[in-house]
Formats: sequence, C-alpha cells, structure tokens
Amino acid sequence: MVVFADGGGAYLVSPCNAAGMKTTNMSEPKVFCVQHPVISSAPRKDQHILMKPFPIVILAATLAVTLVFAQMQSLTPTDTFSAAKLSPQEIREVISGVEESAYDTPQSWEKELRIRRVNLGKAPGLIVEGTGLLCGGTGNCQTWVFRKVNGNWLSMFAGDQAPVAESFQFEPSITRGIKDFAIKTNSSAEVEKRVTYKFDGRFYRASHP
Repeated sequence: MVVFADGGGAYLVSPCNAAGMKTTNMSEPKVFCVQHPVISSAPRKDQHILMKPFPIVILAATLAVTLVFAQMQSLTPTDTFSAAKLSPQEIREVISGVEESAYDTPQSWEKELRIRRVNLGKAPGLIVEGTGLLCGGTGNCQTWVFRKVNGNWLSMFAGDQAPVAESFQFEPSITRGIKDFAIKTNSSAEVEKRVTYKFDGRFYRASHP
C-alpha cells in the first residue's frame, strides 16, 4: 500500500486488478486503486463562503452605526434645577445665558428647561434643553452646553448659535481639552441630520468634514 498525492489531496492506494479487486499475485501487472482519502488540501466550497470578509465588514459597519446612535440621549423630566443642585446664583447665570439666545420666552424658565451636570473633560459642564415652547413640531428642542469658567457658568454657543436637536452625545474625542459635542436633528419624519461641534478655545463650533 502506498500514498498517492495530486492537486486535490492525498490518498491511500493499493494494488488491484482491472476489475477493481485487490490482486493476490504480486507478479501480475498492477493498477493502483484509490482506497481512502487521507488529507484533502483542496478547500471545501463552504469554506470559501465562511472565509469571505465582505459580509463581516458590512455587519461590523452596521453595528458601529447602531452603537453610535444608541448612545444619543435626551434629558428627562427628572433632570431639574433642583436635581442638579444649583445655587440660586448659578440658576440665574444659566437662565441669563439661555435668554440671550432662546428664540422664545416662557412664563417660567425653571419649568421650561431641563438641566443635567456633565463632565466636559477639563471643566465641569451643564447640558440644558427646552421642553415645550422651545421645541418644534419634529421633536427638536433648543439645546445649550455651559462650562464653568472662574466660578461662573458660561454658554458654549456664541450669540444665537444654540442649536435645536432631538438628541445629543458627548463624544470620546476631545478638542482643546473639551469633549466634542454631537447632536441629531430631525429635518422631517424621514430625514435625520447629525452635527458635531468642536471647542475652539471659547465656543463650540460646528465641524465640517
């Protein structure tokens, strides 16, 4: 018995006659019959399918996009001035900063606004959202970020640049010591837009790729 190898793999073979039966007289002319495959070096058809990288790449990209939007968030009714534990002076500073850029004026700022303490990186911060009068029909509400500078709360959006957003996210990336800020805006029921803001040393500015 010998081993025969070709491009498709390796096989055990033994002497046999023309009928395919093993010969008993080793002096007779012999042909070699393939008995059993030993090791196949040719890749199986289903192995090609499993090894194709494209479905894996597409799946990974889909998961990445899903995770990004899963991290977007909005403030809740529990995010109040009281829960943020702001002093009366701090509340006045925040409301004053909001009034400078708000596109409308509610009867009560403390009822209209939701607020939460956040970590901006090198500085403590506040995220502030309108809830009723400062919201549009597609679910976007005017949004502010404040950072503490020399003991005072200052808006991170210049002038009337406070954006309207359906949700927000503070990203892991940092610019000039402050976390980048991303928002998602609904232009319509079918269209969403994502904008990222980067700190320029004084204000958040929209980043254009």
